[in-house]
Amino acid sequence: MPEKDSMNSGHSPSCRYKDTDCLKYALMQITEKFFALIDADEFAFCDELLELARKGEAITFDYDAQEDVPFKIVYGGILINTNIFDEEQAVKTVNEMVNYSYAYITREKATVCGYCAIRLYPEMKHSDNFIPFAACMNLPFGLNDRSSAITLTPLICSPKKKGKDTSAWEFMINRPFVLACRKEAQINGLTQENFEQMIDAELLREAYWSADLVDDVEEYEKCTGKKPR
Repeated sequence: MPEKDSMNSGHSPSCRYKDTDCLKYALMQITEKFFALIDADEFAFCDELLELARKGEAITFDYDAQEDVPFKIVYGGILINTNIFDEEQAVKTVNEMVNYSYAYITREKATVCGYCAIRLYPEMKHSDNFIPFAACMNLPFGLNDRSSAITLTPLICSPKKKGKDTSAWEFMINRPFVLACRKEAQINGLTQENFEQMIDAELLREAYWSADLVDDVEEYEKCTGKKPR
């Protein structure tokens, strides 16, 4: 067992967490046997989305935000809800969802975007359900000045429903995985064809190791209304 670091509140020297870090994601129990993967940012408004779904109402899905947005490389981690998918299923689906839709869901709306190319790095993962990625995306918002990742939800709907009939709540609760997007790089000349040659290994590693964390306690409390454990 590693020796504890008395200068760092009991964390071992090899621990990747700082005193001010909090986990950004958790499993929330929905039924006796079903657990949903929830982002701390979403915790504050998920009940509101549920109430809208019960009323047959919905927040707006903005499909136009990514138009005319130049490509950028987005780095982070794919976090898998192993109650729904195993790693093999998640990796297969992520690779198949090139040019499919993902949504950044907030209280006000869902901003839709996607990737035209993606590369996964399972050999770099620090846990079985969290895989590093780099993707070529038309992401219509910035990442580098945020204190935590933004969560992209795959718009995978029930076989009994069409996508337009699926609420943000249903997409969020039933998602088998999320893209935790932590860092971005805008590069001149970036294309779908050359993006893998443009990947920054150091930025990939940095983004992945912080993608499942909130960088400070105050931000966590603001998002969740709770103090971290």
